[in-house]
Amino acid sequence: MIFACKAMTNTNKLIKKNGLENVMRVAGKPCWQVFTISPTKKYTNLEIKSFLQQELLQAGFLWYGQHNMSFAHTKTDIARLLRIYDKIFARLKVLLEEEKLKENLKGTPITNIFKIR
Repeated sequence: MIFACKAMTNTNKLIKKNGLENVMRVAGKPCWQVFTISPTKKYTNLEIKSFLQQELLQAGFLWYGQHNMSFAHTKTDIARLLRIYDKIFARLKVLLEEEKLKENLKGTPITNIFKIR
């Protein structure tokens, strides 16, 4: 599972590299890494998460705000994921700065399915 530890560390490095450390971070255990996404002045955390999910799904990764790592994941799998993250994070940064995130969502933003009554 050493690859999984590196995936979390390197994902957080990519977040920082792309200037998104105030918007998101990855925490948790090596086998179960969870993205924490914060809202910005203009966008909700769910709008940001929707964009990330949309882009990752289009790149061929099943993603819903977390990674579930296993021994089936290879160095190549993780390297590909990190390359995709770098590309998506860079685009996200631009869209947030230019305030064009919603225009780049290809559907309705996701919503929370659990609500406090």
